[in-house]
Amino acid sequence: MTNTDTTKIFQKRLKKFVTDQKKTKKYNFDIISGEIGIKKSSLSKYLNDEAESGINNLVKIAKYFRISTDYLLGLSDVQSFQKETVRKEPEKINPFDSIINLKPYSDDVEKGCLNIKSAAIKIKNAIKKAFTH
Repeated sequence: MTNTDTTKIFQKRLKKFVTDQKKTKKYNFDIISGEIGIKKSSLSKYLNDEAESGINNLVKIAKYFRISTDYLLGLSDVQSFQKETVRKEPEKINPFDSIINLKPYSDDVEKGCLNIKSAAIKIKNAIKKAFTH
């Protein structure tokens, strides 16, 4: 038994989300633990206050239920992520698309932009062609 205030709160809050998931989606422990990416025995131990979750499993659980780790640990009463706190994957930028979508800032550079855009399209297509054959 871990029996600390934090683990009791974690257990209670986790149990609520697991129970809701079982009711709404008709999922069992095997499915829930599999989708979270943790062992069924670990999930059971967390729910029965027989073990404390490590950081990695805590994050997996929070991501699965789309709730904050602070909420799970009783550090916050706000369940969901705040938009500004959710870390997004960096956007993959294709340099050719950036050039192709280039907007001239004056009429003087418009012709140069068109030449650059044309060249970028040709290079992009040539690269696609080389890697698809």
